[in-house]
Amino acid sequence: DLAPLIEQAKGWPAVVTLAAGLEAAERRENAIPTMLHRYVAEELFRSASVELRSALITFALLPDLSGPRLSRHFAEQAEEIVQRSRDIGFVGGDDALEMHPLLREFLLLKLSEKRDVDRRVQAAVAEALEAEAWHFALDLVLRFRLESQVDPVLEQSFHPLVRTGRLGTLASFAERVRNRPGFPPPAVDVVEAEVALRDGRYELAVQVSERARKRLIDGHRMLSRVATIAGQSQ
Repeated sequence: DLAPLIEQAKGWPAVVTLAAGLEAAERRENAIPTMLHRYVAEELFRSASVELRSALITFALLPDLSGPRLSRHFAEQAEEIVQRSRDIGFVGGDDALEMHPLLREFLLLKLSEKRDVDRRVQAAVAEALEAEAWHFALDLVLRFRLESQVDPVLEQSFHPLVRTGRLGTLASFAERVRNRPGFPPPAVDVVEAEVALRDGRYELAVQVSERARKRLIDGHRMLSRVATIAGQSQ
């Protein structure tokens, strides 16, 4: 019964060890993340001190776990915190420090219970944008429903993602924002106009780009792209 859990653990020592101690596994599809959170991650987290728990949540909010970035957040305590995190199995890796995706997911769920969640996530989004970790920034905005950050995050990430052929990332983000209650910000229109242009739906591209042009404020960095989309679609 534990074979799927162990396989998804991908050899992560602490996960495999704790999983091996479980008496039974739930028999249902897609139960692995829930099992990991309930039986493994919680055990690891409870074994940490209050200070280390806070540090682990910070780890989960970082776009990478490079030495300079950890030093930026933890100063001279960075090495000790990393070692303590290794000891309880939350981070690993030889050449580059990393956190298991399911453990990161668990920590972000823990963060949602904190009073300062908005402040910490907004700071994390800003840091992700600074590091050009576009996908990570977009994911945080969606996960924590930071509606006020949708437009500025799209404004910064749009051109780099389009240039590198990752329009699908933007399209998925825009669709999820569009499906939420309320009228989405104008940057979402720009993404949808770009998608319509790439798909050859030129009339729709013109309509949506015109709507975006009327809603974007002067000086918005996506205005030039809106004009280009409209011109190429006619």
